[in-house]
Amino acid sequence: MPEQALERAEIVNLAGPRTVFGAATTSPRVAAAVARALRGSYDMERLLDLAGRRLAAFHEAEAGFLTHCTAGSLTVAAAACLAGTDMAAVRRLPDTSGLARDRILLMRGHDVDFGGLVSQALRTSGAGILAVGGVNRCSEAELDAALADPRLAGALFVVSPGIESDGLPDLPPFLRLCRRHGVPAIVDAAHLASAVPFLDAGADLVLLSAQKALGGPTAGILVGRADLITACRAQMAGVGRPVKPTKEAVAGVLAALDAFPAEAGLRDRRLARRRARLLRLLRRFPGIALLPAPEETRVRFSVDTARLGRGAGDIASALAAGRPPVRLRDDRASSGILEIDLSVASPRAFSLGLAALRAALEDARRGGS
Repeated sequence: MPEQALERAEIVNLAGPRTVFGAATTSPRVAAAVARALRGSYDMERLLDLAGRRLAAFHEAEAGFLTHCTAGSLTVAAAACLAGTDMAAVRRLPDTSGLARDRILLMRGHDVDFGGLVSQALRTSGAGILAVGGVNRCSEAELDAALADPRLAGALFVVSPGIESDGLPDLPPFLRLCRRHGVPAIVDAAHLASAVPFLDAGADLVLLSAQKALGGPTAGILVGRADLITACRAQMAGVGRPVKPTKEAVAGVLAALDAFPAEAGLRDRRLARRRARLLRLLRRFPGIALLPAPEETRVRFSVDTARLGRGAGDIASALAAGRPPVRLRDDRASSGILEIDLSVASPRAFSLGLAALRAALEDARRGGS
């Protein structure tokens, strides 16, 4: 029955490590580590100590910790800024009565919808949100004035390819202003593999996803200042309890960290081959125009309905209706734009997906001729 359920729900994933499609796939080494952990019993405090030291070394940070997912890390990071290691406050959250600092700053343009809103994940801790600027604009002067609020416990900067950042302050001035006002700076860079650039730039706490760029199981990685990581860990006795790290997640993340240097080269070579094959295919069809993509794992293209014969939404729908269903990024299909993320599919799944895309495009061209 479990195998049948998985088979019936399985897709060819050309959308990347999105939670709605089961996040990332793992290497056999990581899968074996997870399976081994599931069969054993462990001193979790000891295991988390070991994982924290390994995460700190990998990311060149003072300390590290894990949660069940990056959304949970947002709640835990906010709670850590609010309550610190005051266990009375930890157990009282999300009730923030009595706390002198009970707000987290978030630029409105960074309130990303990742399946839930960033602001909601922060509010789950009990924090009030000090929203700054507009959806696509915020001046440094506005940010500077907001950071002077004496009730601020922290400030969040979100690094995401989905953010239209032209009208928003970049990370360096954000961190500089946080330092000026003594406000802890949290950076959510969930889709990236390394926290080193952000810590070097002056971030106090960095949140990453274990499954996206690292290729581990679903888990949230937090690295940064030792006192803030200690406070994050304290939240496991409070609002962080529902997102506590599991033994299998810890084991899988450790295996992914060990395998990452060796497997990174293999991933890069596979990515280059996949991009070349995909680009050759897309260039064969009139009405397909290649566009700049936000990440090297992605290929973005526009569909001219008049020239191809069918629109972007039609192509995405045809792929999703196939057997097996093929899913790509169609969030902007109404604007004629589709995107393929090459990072997750197995070699077999990638071949199936490419064949299905070729068939859908050829069918569109025949229908438009």
